[in-house]
Amino acid sequence: MKQDKTGQGKTKMVKEELFGQLRGRCPVGQLSLDEDVYEYGDELRVELLKIKEYNAYYMKSVLKSIIDKEYIDLEWIYEEYMKVLNVGIPSGGDYDYIIEYRLSDDVTMKMWERPKLISSLSTTGFRTWEAALYLCVYFDGMNLSANGNTYLELGAGTGLVSMYLYKQLEGRCKVYITDGDSNLLDGSLLKNLQLNEIDERQVVRQRLIWNEDKNIPLDVDTLIGADITYDSTYFVELSQCIYDFLTVGGSRCKEMIISCTVRSEDTTASFERSIVDVGLRIELISDNDLKIVERVESMLYKKLIAPIRIYRIVA
Repeated sequence: MKQDKTGQGKTKMVKEELFGQLRGRCPVGQLSLDEDVYEYGDELRVELLKIKEYNAYYMKSVLKSIIDKEYIDLEWIYEEYMKVLNVGIPSGGDYDYIIEYRLSDDVTMKMWERPKLISSLSTTGFRTWEAALYLCVYFDGMNLSANGNTYLELGAGTGLVSMYLYKQLEGRCKVYITDGDSNLLDGSLLKNLQLNEIDERQVVRQRLIWNEDKNIPLDVDTLIGADITYDSTYFVELSQCIYDFLTVGGSRCKEMIISCTVRSEDTTASFERSIVDVGLRIELISDNDLKIVERVESMLYKKLIAPIRIYRIVA
C-alpha cells in the first residue's frame, strides 16, 4: 500500500538514522531495525555492500540480526548472508574500520581506524579517542575565525581535529598536522585525508617530536591537542614544546587549546603542574560539559570512559 506523505517522511527519517548508525559502526543490538526496512531494502543492500569492502564481519553481524527478526524477510538478505557465512571474528590488529562521525550540522568526517593496533613507536594514533570528538564538538559551539588563522595539532594521530577545523572553516585556514610517528603521517593520515576529500597539498604534515624537533613553524596562531596527556613520563617534553611555541622569538602563537581525558586525577594534576613549572598559565574552559558529552556518546554508542576537560594555555 502506498504511504502518505507523513508515512514517507517517517520512513526517510528511520532510514537516515539506520544508515548513520551503520556508517558509525553502531553495535548491532542498538541498530534501528524495524518493519520499515521493506521500504528501502534495495538501498540498505547497497549500504551493506559498501561496508563489506572493509568490514565483512560487521556486515555479517548486521545480516544475522535482520534474519533473527523474523518479521523482516527480504530475499536478498539470505543471499548476501551466505556469501559472508565463513567470515570469522577479526583478531589482533589485522583489521580496520571506516567510521563516520557527524561532528556538526555541516561536517561529517570519515576516519580509517585500526582500533586495536599499537605501532612500533607505541603510538595510539590509529583510532579516534573520546577527547578528540569532545574537542570537535566544543569547537562547533564556538565562533571560530577563519580569517587567515593557522592551527597546529600536536600528537594528531588520525588527524580528526585538524581535518574537522579545515572542513568546518571551509578551507579558509592553514592547518599543520603533526605527530612523532612518520609512518602514521604517511600512512593512515593520508588515507583519512583522501577519505574526506582533502587535497594533501592543502595541509602541512610534519613529524614533530616534543622538545626534540626545534623546527617549529612561526606562523601558528593556535595550538591544539586531544588526549595527549595520558602518560606523565612525557609531560616535561610536552610542556616545553608548548612553551617553545608560545614564547619563541618571531612566533605569533597566542594559545593552546587541549582536550584531556581524566583517567587519573593525579595524572591530570601532574600535567597542570608541568605547565606552570615552565612559566605558562593554564585555565580550565570546559569541564565535562553534559551537552557535549551527550553528543559524543551518541557518536560512540556508549558512555565515556572518564570525564573530559579542556584547558587553555597561554604565556
